[in-house]
Amino acid sequence: MKTVLVIMNMAVPAGMQRFAGITRFLAKHHHPWELIPVRTCYDCTEAVVATALASGVDGIVFAMEESLVAEGIISQCDIPTVVLDSARSAVARRRKNIAFVSNDNAAVARAAADSFLSQGVYRSYVFTPDRAECWWALDRGKAFRAYLREKGLPEPAVVPGGTPDAQFIEILSSLPKPCAVFAANDDRALEVLHICRRADLEIPSEVAILGVDDDEVVCLNTSPTLSSIALEFEEAGYRGAEILDAMMRSAAHKPRRETLFGVRKVVQRETTMPFSSAGKMVQKAVAYINAFATEGITVSDVVRHLKVSRSLADRYFRRLQKTSINNAITERRLEEIAKRLLATDEPVERLALDCGFGSIANSKECFRRKYGCSMREFRKKNK
Repeated sequence: MKTVLVIMNMAVPAGMQRFAGITRFLAKHHHPWELIPVRTCYDCTEAVVATALASGVDGIVFAMEESLVAEGIISQCDIPTVVLDSARSAVARRRKNIAFVSNDNAAVARAAADSFLSQGVYRSYVFTPDRAECWWALDRGKAFRAYLREKGLPEPAVVPGGTPDAQFIEILSSLPKPCAVFAANDDRALEVLHICRRADLEIPSEVAILGVDDDEVVCLNTSPTLSSIALEFEEAGYRGAEILDAMMRSAAHKPRRETLFGVRKVVQRETTMPFSSAGKMVQKAVAYINAFATEGITVSDVVRHLKVSRSLADRYFRRLQKTSINNAITERRLEEIAKRLLATDEPVERLALDCGFGSIANSKECFRRKYGCSMREFRKKNK
């Protein structure tokens, strides 16, 4: 019988799901492991870990990145070890007899973006990491930005985890609505929900919120209930047990350094809007406008791209984006003019034409209406 030390935070649902995956593997394969569980950070003292190792364990499952004591001890031993979702912890310095089963943060970010895109109503996007700004949260934010950029959608605002609530409210209030907020985990999503309440922002009609982990204690006990991305934590535990079993059976076995686990499902609740086929069409239109508005496209070009009737495109676009296709094209051109006014010294007349306007006079009138000043005044005040 193999003895396995399991250092895993089981005070949270993710830990319980991982542990369930381990026990499912043992039951399926009839392996009689003797498990020595260390369930919380408080139990994970140097004495507890050292005593367990001295008693002669055959393997270790580690999933408690917050325990620096355990990290330090495990990083220096050579007992077969599987680390669950802590690939950048101190334990990662160890090179021998160790494997990692880590969350695919890029897959999480894509799931969040695809969920928002399937709803088809959002005019702006926000990413906010956890307050500690852990590496996994920053990875999710980076992938979220890249994926939206790939889809031709607006660059999301990034609100750091330590941003004061008043500043967060200012950012949310200034963004075009509806706005979609991707929070790195459910705890941060709950904080965003409270911030929106204080700002009198309607959820989800003005601000939609999506978290990660699908912690039902958090998600189901809020009003409105929180939408969240459920991860394959149980599968990660199962896979980790499978890898560790092979390592303990043969010293010659060389496991893959890192195995990724991904998304189980996106759980839509009350903080996001339902899927809309019309919404997907509108998002396709938005992406086309963002990509080609400065090249002089017209409403007819957008309609041809969508392959639907003009009346249908106009109706759905107005319903979901709260503006017309023509206005959206104009807004995109004006945003590009404002950007180039600050980044270059190009004459304003050339900028207007380069950004898709057919008439310099029309561009000047539209710019003044949006920004309250002329292009030259805008450049002088802001550059």
